[in-house]
Formats: sequence, C-alpha cells, structure tokens
Amino acid sequence: MAGLKTIFTGALDRIDSTPLEELGALRIELDNAYGERWFRYVQNRTSGTLAADSLVMLDGEAISAITAAANSTNTYALRASGSFVTDKMEVGDMLTVVDDAGAAGAAPEGEYSVITKVAALRVDFSPAISANLAVNDTITFIKRWSVIASAAEICARHCGAVMGALLTESYGWMQTKGIYRGANVVAAGTAIAEGARLVPGTAILVPRGAIAANANDGTDIAEVTIARALQSLASDTVRRKCIVDLQCE
Repeated sequence: MAGLKTIFTGALDRIDSTPLEELGALRIELDNAYGERWFRYVQNRTSGTLAADSLVMLDGEAISAITAAANSTNTYALRASGSFVTDKMEVGDMLTVVDDAGAAGAAPEGEYSVITKVAALRVDFSPAISANLAVNDTITFIKRWSVIASAAEICARHCGAVMGALLTESYGWMQTKGIYRGANVVAAGTAIAEGARLVPGTAILVPRGAIAANANDGTDIAEVTIARALQSLASDTVRRKCIVDLQCE
C-alpha cells in the first residue's frame, strides 16, 4: 500500500495513557512465523480494563441523541444539561445532525462534522455545517476508534482482539486480520474443532451455531464469521486460548 506508515514507536502490546499514533492507524506486520497481520490503534474509554487477547468491538455512538440548546450555531453545539466531558467526548470525534426540529428535513439535517474543542455544555466543530443548529435539532455523537468488550450479536461492530491489557482511558493495538497466537475462546465444556468457524461471544470467540436453510439475510449471528480456529481444543481443556485466523477486515 503506497504511503502506508511502516515505522512505529511502540511494541504491539504496549499500552499508553497518551496516544503514540493516530487513532485508527493501520499497522501491517510481515514475518516468517505468522505471515501478514493487520493491526489498528485504538482507545478504551470504558470504566474497566479490556483483557489482553479478548475480543472487542467498536463503541460507536457516544451519545445517541442530544437536542441542541438555544444559541447553537453552525460551528458549535450547546446543550442545556448533562456534560460532554462526562460523556467522554474528545477532539476528533464526529457529530451528525440526524433530525431537524421541524421534521421537514431542513438543513443541516444529515450533515456531519468533526469536534475541535470540548467543554461541559459546548462542543466546537469544523468544518461548519450549512445552517445554524435550531433549538431541538437532534445530534448524534460518534466515538472514533474507541472499543468495548464484544457482545454476542451480529458481527458488524466487531473489529479484533486487543494485544495488551487495555486500561481505561488508555491506547494500544488490536489485531484485526491474520494469525492471532492465543485468542480468548468459549469456556471449558465446549469443544472447538480445527477449522471451526468462530463468531463473537462476550469478549470471546465461540463456535458458529447451525444456520437454517436459506437464512442468508445477515441478521443471524451465525451467518457471518470473524475467525477460524487453526487448532482444536477439547471440551475439558482448562486454559481457553486458541490460535485463530482473524478476518475482521
């Protein structure tokens, strides 16, 4: 990939309280042992540690619906209560206007921008949207490359396994593609066959269940896999680590 960064400051399992790379930065490693592996630089904004080798997914919406307060403009949004700081909004996060107060699709509905400054009741953003925010226009805020523990649901938000124990408010690498040396998998009592297709569980990978005939609409968790097992695990194996081929991007 032309122009792709190839020199990075820290080891893959390094965790830092301030970012060493741009959030979402792509890192591709190629070696004789594992072949090509892809990684993304992410942040944990949850209140707890994300365990090393655990499956994570994008946090997505930080605030699903805030209504603009009076005196908002096309370069900043005000809220009447709550706190953008408490909600952990940060510079570089995104906002989008999802509904205009008049329910007529008027501007700036459907427009988006990037946060440049955060205060308790105000966020500034750039570029400017095409019209001032009206009172009760609805805005959604989206975290950028923030991850949380995976959930047992369809796979659209699942994005990889964290390389080190990712402390709250810290930054580090997650692997998204290629051979992962020891991903956390389903608890003892369930066997995993070599070559088994794996789907998301709660911070773990689990074997794919049965798929009904012609059930191919993408809404069942079993329909889309994000990894395959490169080894087998017996149901009584205590240490639930598995070498897998991740296929998250």
